[in-house]
Formats: sequence, structure tokens, C-alpha cells
Amino acid sequence: LFFASGHFDAPGAQLTASHNPAQYNGIKLCLAGAKPVGEDSGLLEIKAMAAAGVPAVVGAESATTTEDDALPAFVAHVHSFVDTASLKPLKIVADTANGMGGLVAPAVFDGLPFEVDVLFGELDGTFPNHPADPIQPENQRDLQARILATGADVGLAFDGDADRVFLVDDRGEL
Repeated sequence: LFFASGHFDAPGAQLTASHNPAQYNGIKLCLAGAKPVGEDSGLLEIKAMAAAGVPAVVGAESATTTEDDALPAFVAHVHSFVDTASLKPLKIVADTANGMGGLVAPAVFDGLPFEVDVLFGELDGTFPNHPADPIQPENQRDLQARILATGADVGLAFDGDADRVFLVDDRGEL
């Protein structure tokens, strides 16, 4: 969300449970350019509208939408942090917990000298394999087992909206 907001210089909203169970969805908001929404920049007005109930939007029937894919630009941005030509081969296991990491991680690793094994890469907001809270030890077990079984160099445990990742070493330890 924040990358797209900055990239497109547009405000943004994301429905997300992050690392919480799906029934606890919330909304991340930002102004154009990924600027935060705070009490001095709209949050109090949003709170008042939510308390009053949202009225019908006048003119909504003539509204238009535009779609654009920020993922290629995000991948290029992430790759710009390092000299990708100097990267050495790694064997990585990425547990995306059926969250957004299942979309983003393969795109970021594509073209790099990494062998990537994605666990639970199918996007499914019901999180059928385990909750998308990587800090809980019970949610690391599949990743730890795969690292040890495959001899991977490192494991990545993502939360649901892929804005946090925990590293697990080659011994399966967080």
C-alpha cells in the first residue's frame, strides 16, 4: 500500500488483518505520497463519519476507476537496494501463510540466483494452513521442518499482508 501510494502519488486504503485472525480486519490508510493519516490530517473527520454512518455518495454512478499494477515497480525498487549481480546462490523456504507474500515474494525473487520453495503461496484470507502470525512458535513449525528437510540456507515467515517477515536460520531457529 505505502509503496503504491508513493509510486502513484495517490491516497490509499488497505483492508488487512495483518498478523491477526481474519475476523479482525482493519483499514490502513495513507494520503497521497504515502503520507500518514493523523488527527491533524483527516483521522478525526473519518472517525466522525464512521460514527454518523456513511451517507450515499452523490455522483457515484458517474465515477470511474483506473487499474495499474505496482508490482513490477515494487520489484525494481526492492532490487535497487543491492547489486543483484553480486548475489550468491541461496536455497530459501518462504512461508507466506496464504497471505500477500504468496504474490509478492515470488516476484521479488524471480531472476535472482535463489532456489525458492514457497509454502502456502495460494492467496486465501481464511488462512487454512495456519494463522499468518509468524512470531507464534506453532506457526513456524512447517517452515522449520521444511528448512531441515531440504537443507535450506534460510527461511522467511511472512505475516498476512507481507509487511513483516521473520528470519529462520538453517537450523530452524528464529
